[in-house]
This record gives sequence, structure tokens and C-alpha cells, in this order.
Amino acid sequence: MKKNYLLYNQPLYKKMFFYIIFLFIFHFFIRLSPSSFLENPLFLISELLLSVLYILLFVGWFFSLKMRIVQQSAKYHILALAFLAVFWLSIRTVKWYFAFSALSTRTLWYLYYLPIIFIPTELFMFSLFIGKSFYFKPKKKYFAVYIVSSLLFLIVLTNDFHNLFFVFKRASHETLYDVNNYTYGFLYYVYMVWAVLCIAGFLYNLIKNSKSAKKDLSFVLPLIPVCLSVIYSILYTAKVSFVFDYINDMTAFQLIMVMLMVEFSIIARLIPVNTEYKNLFNISAIPMKITDKNFETLFQTSFCTGTSAKLIKQAKDGKLIIEDGNKIQCKQIKGGYIAWKENISEAQGLLMDIEEIEETLSQRNIVLQKKYDFEKQRKSIDYKNALFDRLFSAICEKTDQMKVLIKEFEQEEDVLKEKTTLIKIIINGIYIKRRSNLFFSINNGDDIFTDRISNYLNEAFFFLEKLNIKCGKNIVQTRIASSTVKQMYDILQSVIERAYLFSIIYISISKDSDNFEILCEIKPTDEKNIKIDGFDITKEEDGLYLFSKLVRG
Repeated sequence: MKKNYLLYNQPLYKKMFFYIIFLFIFHFFIRLSPSSFLENPLFLISELLLSVLYILLFVGWFFSLKMRIVQQSAKYHILALAFLAVFWLSIRTVKWYFAFSALSTRTLWYLYYLPIIFIPTELFMFSLFIGKSFYFKPKKKYFAVYIVSSLLFLIVLTNDFHNLFFVFKRASHETLYDVNNYTYGFLYYVYMVWAVLCIAGFLYNLIKNSKSAKKDLSFVLPLIPVCLSVIYSILYTAKVSFVFDYINDMTAFQLIMVMLMVEFSIIARLIPVNTEYKNLFNISAIPMKITDKNFETLFQTSFCTGTSAKLIKQAKDGKLIIEDGNKIQCKQIKGGYIAWKENISEAQGLLMDIEEIEETLSQRNIVLQKKYDFEKQRKSIDYKNALFDRLFSAICEKTDQMKVLIKEFEQEEDVLKEKTTLIKIIINGIYIKRRSNLFFSINNGDDIFTDRISNYLNEAFFFLEKLNIKCGKNIVQTRIASSTVKQMYDILQSVIERAYLFSIIYISISKDSDNFEILCEIKPTDEKNIKIDGFDITKEEDGLYLFSKLVRG
């Protein structure tokens, strides 16, 4: 199983500091050895062993940082710094013990400046992430520091052509490129200024973005190795004899100062790490635990009790698990699972209240629905009554006539008159039927075909012919407003209900522009009964009478 780095909590500081003290004592022991020991093979082995121990120190530091730094983007820069330290120590060891030609020695010496130049750069880039969110990305302008550092390193690599970084003394051809016989050029001091600016930017960002630095003087702690590094660089550049005799390993010294600067920043809480996450997790008020892939508990908060592996596994499979009013949740993380409890007792109480409210509303909705249905039925009845009243007002005159005609029919003894009365009753019934059908099926303003008028006349003429009355019609085929049809029903009914007095009746309806003209040719049996209200009457030469009326469409 992979180690869970989230709650990494190991006492690194004491171990690391004791290791560094041991290396310095070992280093001094070698330097204080008598001159006769310098030619002993054990001296070379001791020097090589010391270099290997330095390399192992920074390899261990690399993996320590990998476990402790949580923010992924920031981690890349600090790990690059640790890798450059290992690289510097490695090529230094190769140069000291395995390089024999002047060219290889000088080339490896130039490669020193890859970590020398880029370690301050990575420190500055790392500091940009302090106090920022997990997914923070710095502005692109900050990556210009890599351009400056790359140019400086390129100048170092090409120093043989210009001698602007290092100036080799030209006492003889053999010492032209002797790495032990040189002075510093102008661009070396440019690099020194650049390195100081990067480290100053690193410290400034640490102090500016750290909350703890604003409360106390904890930011002073990382300044201690910085000051030691500056003092050492000045003494080393000035070639002070004590430094050259006893502390002449500049590479190891400066790298350890860089390490201490980072570690002191962590101790001062200027750099966030996960070494206190276990304690923070333990005192959390949320009941939760972290398990491995087999659901065995690795860490749990002090409030987390119970919650067996079986319940966690069921929660992981998506089942709803409730224990003592708590809902168990489970999510997969690197190396295992995290499970926690959510107190839903209050939510359950609210749910019960909601269910009661829903039941009350449901009952109220039933009552409201019944009221609505009753009101709808009442309005439907009122509407039908209103329709009936309007219809009755339109046909009440004809119904009264039918009542009178029915009484006459019942009292009539003459067969011919009885037949005539019956036809009158039927004619009135046809009108009432057609007029009612038109009332219920057509809204005012709707257009219909004149076929309705033709059907009305056909039905009436069928019964008039039983009285030996010759009937005929010619109705124009067109669309007509329903209100106009109602008007024509009334006009034609006034003609047809008197048809028993005629021997011939011919009805014609034509359209002229927006108006309709009704023409009725009639041959009365008695010229005394030819008057019909509303019609213009014209007598023709063959004894027929022409009744005409204009109806507006």
C-alpha cells in the first residue's frame, strides 16, 4: 500500500540537524588531520565518503519535501531546487575524484553554475505560491526570471571565448584555463546581484503572504542562514585563510544554508506543510476517518466512534446508510477512502414537518378541488340557462303560435283545414329546429355556407307540396355571416308560414357586392292575402307577384 502523504507527521527536524552536525564534525576531523595522513588512501576514501553522505542528505531532503509540501505546483519548484542540489554535489564529486584532464575539469566546474544560478531562481518561483490557492498559477511575466538565469548560465558555458564571468590569469599557456588560477569578472558580480534579488524576493514573498509572520517575529528565523551564507561568501571571495583551510567546501556549506533557510521557514510557519495535519485532523469536530483500500482504519477524529468497515463499504457503493441520525458518506482518495458522518437529525425533523405540511395541503387541495368543480358546474348551468333564455326569447313567438295551432288542430273537424293546420305546425317546428341548431352550433360573426338556408327551404317545401303548392328555389353558393343567416331565417319564415295561401312559390337569393337580395315569386289563391311585412311588392303581367327585400351582409 502506498504511504498516505496527506497526514505525514514525522519528527524530521531533530534527525536532520543531528545529521548536519555529524557531517560538519566529520569534515573538521578530516581537515584537522596531520599532513602525513593526506597521502594515505584512507584520506581519499574519507573525502569520497563525506561527498556521498552530503548527496544522501539532499536525496533524503528531496523525498522529505515531496511528502510535506502539499500544493502541487509549488512542489515542482522546491523539488527542482533539491534536485539541483543533488546534481551540484554529484558533478562536484565527479570533478574531484574522476576528472583528470583540464578540459573535463573546467567543463564540470562550469556545470556547477547550473544549480548555482537556478537555485535562487527556483526559490523565488516557489515563494510566489505561498498563501495562494491550491490551483494558483503565477502571471506569465514572472517566468522571465528563467530567461535571465538561462542567459547567465549560457555566459558561464561560453566563458572561454570572452572571459567576462571568470578571468583566467595568463602566466603561461599551461595555466590559461586553470580553474585554480582565476579572478572574477564583471558578469560574476552581476550574477551575485541577481542571486541576492531572487533570495530577497523569496523572503519578501514569504513574509508578505504569511499570516503568522505578521503576528510575531518568526520571519527572523530564516534570515539566520541567509546572513551566514552572505558572510561566508564574502570571506570565501576574499580568500581568508581560515575559511580556505577549514571550511573550504563552499558547495556543501551554501547548499546546507539553503536547506536551513527553507527548513527554518517551515519551522516559522512561513511555508505551509502537512506535518501538523494529523493533529488538526484528530481534533476536528467532524466525525470522520481515513481507511486503506481494505477499509482498515488509518486515522480517525476523536469524535468518530463506531462506523464499521461494512457500513463504510456500503456507503462507498452508493447505498443510503443512516446510523444514529447520521448519514455516512464515503469518497475514494489516494491510497484508500475517507468516510464521514453528516448529522441529518435536524433535516429528518424538517422532513417530517414537510410531510405533515404536504398532507395538510393535500387535504386542503381536495377541498379546493371540490369547490372548484362545484363552481365550474354552477357556472356551466348558469351559462346554459343564459343560452336557453336567449334562445327562448328568439323563438317564444313561434312556440306561442304552435300552442294556438295545436288547439285549432284538436278542435278542427274539416279534413282539409285539419291538414292545413298540421302543415302550419310542421313549418313552425322546422323553423324552431333550424333556428335552435344555428344558435347552439354557430357563434356570432362566424361565416357559414348558404347550404343551411337551402336545407331549411327543402325541408319546408317538402311539406308545402303536400298541399299541392308548387315550390322552387335558387340559392347562391357562397359563405355568409351567421348573423345574416339568422336574419334570413326570420324573413323567409314570414313568407313560408303564409305559403298555404299560395299556389306557386319560388324563392331566389342572390348576392350583390356585400348585400344579399331575396326575391319571392308568388301566385296567391286570393289576391286579398298577398301582403307580407317588409317586402316590396310588384305585380307581373302573368298574374304573379314579385316580393323583394335587400339584406345587408
